Formats: sequence, structure tokens, C-alpha cells
Amino acid sequence: MKAFRGTFGAALAVLVLGGAWWALQPSTQPATTPAQRKADATEKALFPFEKANLVKVEVVRADGTLVLEERGDGWWLANENVRASRSMVSRVKHQLHDLTARATIEEGARDAALYGLGASAIHVTLTMRDGSVTAFDAGDPNPTGVSFYVRRAGDERVFTVKKSAVDYYSLALDEFRERRFASFDSKDVDALEATLPDGAFERRGLHATDVLRL
Repeated sequence: MKAFRGTFGAALAVLVLGGAWWALQPSTQPATTPAQRKADATEKALFPFEKANLVKVEVVRADGTLVLEERGDGWWLANENVRASRSMVSRVKHQLHDLTARATIEEGARDAALYGLGASAIHVTLTMRDGSVTAFDAGDPNPTGVSFYVRRAGDERVFTVKKSAVDYYSLALDEFRERRFASFDSKDVDALEATLPDGAFERRGLHATDVLRL
């Protein structure tokens, strides 16, 4: 019995030492760099692009076509030659920039119309500063209403993405026009003059109370 216990103890010690030796060995997997991790994430993105590189957005809908275009003095709604909504342009950039899919529907190509990706689909084309183009179709919301169906141009797969990424393409056309008649940083204003029915005033200084009535 003592011999058995001694053999068992020796075997246990060997196992413990072997496990410790294996745990202390350096990993054979190469460490990933931040650049590699970013590249891996980009591969999973549906629309990998830098927000600053987007210069044009064309949206083709059943009720008309919208063209948002960057010019030297800002973004314009080119088809109407009016200022484009800055918030809407920012929304396009922010929501589509490196957008990832929530789910993939491999058989979507056979029943595209079921996902709103048939004749009723909204066609979106993104043009980058280097002339490259990315296009996709936006369809209907999924049954839960928290995701929308999209399909990239040339890709038969159907993806679901977060609702906020594409739902605004169905908004009224007025939502894409800039509502503000003037846009500037209040800190850059040295004086403000206004003519009122009962007189006029001029603002001087940095505070709203610094007003000189005329």
C-alpha cells in the first residue's frame, strides 16, 4: 500500500510540474498590433470608409432623387441647388461609417422582395474623394422593427443593420434641406445689428446683456 501511495504521489507531482512547464511556455500565437486589429474590424464592416472622404450621396427613391454634394463652401442639395442639412450629412457619415451587420441572410437573393429589396428598394450611392463608389439598397424593417434589411451592390446576401443606419432615407424631402438661413460660430461675432418695428439695437461685447439701444 505504501508503495502504491508513493507511486501515485510521484505521478501527481509529475503532472503538476508538467502543467506548470506548459503554462509558462511563450504563446505560439503572434501578438496582434492595433493596426492589425483595426484591419480585422474593417474586413467585417459593410461600408469601410473614412468619414472625411465622403463627397457625394445619391439617394434614388420612388418619389424622386436626392443628391447631396460637397462643394468648396459646404454641402449642397445639388438637384435643388440649396444648402443641404448639415445634420443629415453628418448622420449619413456617422451611421454608415464602418457599419457592421447584425445578421446575414444567405438566401435573401431568392426572395429579395420579401425584404423590401425589390422594386420598392431605396438605392443609395456613396462617392469618395478618390472617385471610388459604394452602393447599396435599403429595404424594409425586420419584424421586430429594430433593424432594417440592406444589400450591397453586387452582393446577393441580405444583411440586417441597426435601424438608425438607414431609416432616415425614407424621411420627407424637406428633411434633407438646411432649415437655418445662416450658420456661424457665435464667438466670431463682433457686432449684431437688427432693425425692429419700433427701433433698432446693436449688440456689443461678449454677453447678451451688452446691448446698446439706438
